[in-house]
Amino acid sequence: MNQAALDTPPPETGLTMTVPQLGVVHHGDGPLLVLAGAGSGKTASIVTRAGRMINEGKLPEHHLMLTFSKKAAEEMRNRLDGLVGNALSDRMQIRTFHAFGDQFIRAYPAECGRQPDHTVLDERDQRNLFARMLKELFKVDCLSFGWIYYSSLIRSKWPLTIGIFNCWT
Repeated sequence: MNQAALDTPPPETGLTMTVPQLGVVHHGDGPLLVLAGAGSGKTASIVTRAGRMINEGKLPEHHLMLTFSKKAAEEMRNRLDGLVGNALSDRMQIRTFHAFGDQFIRAYPAECGRQPDHTVLDERDQRNLFARMLKELFKVDCLSFGWIYYSSLIRSKWPLTIGIFNCWT
C-alpha cells in the first residue's frame, strides 16, 4: 500500500482517520478481522472499507460484516446506506455472529449435526425453560430465583446445585 493511500480516507466519507483506521480502509480485497476497543473507530473503518470496495465495483453480495450486537449491525447498515445507498447496502450480509451462525446452521443442518427445525431460545424462553426444569426435576417453585442470578449461574462454572441451593435461601 502506498503512503498516499494511507494519508486520506476516501473523499466521499468526509472523515478524518488515524493511520490504523486507514490501514483497514485500504486493506486489499481479502478477508479482514478488526479487533479494537470501544470508540476506536472500528465501525467507521469497516464501513468505509466496504463502501470503497463497492464503489470500486465489488459485488455487495460478496461482503459479510459480523458484529456482536443488533445495535452495531444496524449502525453498520445505516452508515453504509449513507455511503453506497440503500439498494446496494441491502444486498450485503450484515449480521450479528449469532444470527449468522443460526442462518448457517439452518442452511446446512446435517453438516452441523443439527435437525433442520432446530430452535434457538431467546432470553425469555431460557428463563421459562429453566424455571420449568427446576419445578419438574426438583419440585422447586422458584419465582424469586431471579433472572440476574440465573444469568450469572448459566455463565459461571459453578455446578447447578449451587444455584438450586441459593434458590431456597
